[in-house]
Amino acid sequence: MAQGKSGYDFLGTDFTKGFSGMGFDMQGFMEAQRKNMQALGEAQQLTMEGFQAIAQKQTEFFSQMMEENSKLAKEMMSKGTTEEKVAKQADMVKKSYEKSMLNAQKIAEMVGSSNQQASEIIGKRISCSLGEMKASMEKVKKQATKAA
Repeated sequence: MAQGKSGYDFLGTDFTKGFSGMGFDMQGFMEAQRKNMQALGEAQQLTMEGFQAIAQKQTEFFSQMMEENSKLAKEMMSKGTTEEKVAKQADMVKKSYEKSMLNAQKIAEMVGSSNQQASEIIGKRISCSLGEMKASMEKVKKQATKAA
């Protein structure tokens, strides 16, 4: 796409001039769209970073679980009465369950935090975009009043 004076020249036609004649601020619209895409890109980047952190944390939790299960298997093979082994196993299962629930809570908090950050970026952009639309309409209205 060639760039004319306004930067929005397509096939030799400057659309900003055509739309501005109809009371539409094309340059402002294009700038708003650029900002919208930038905000979406930032939100997407935060989301991807959040997913990576979550995957890393899940891998860490899985490694810990495997170590604990290995330890449990060794303890179950050790000497002791059946009652002692069952009691140890019940205690280990309880601890494993509690740790799994704590880990799930940590993951949920990470997901929530990532979603909140991305939502804040998009929310701020929506608010700014609405303000820009209002300003653009007022600008066009003033131009129309001057022309009349």
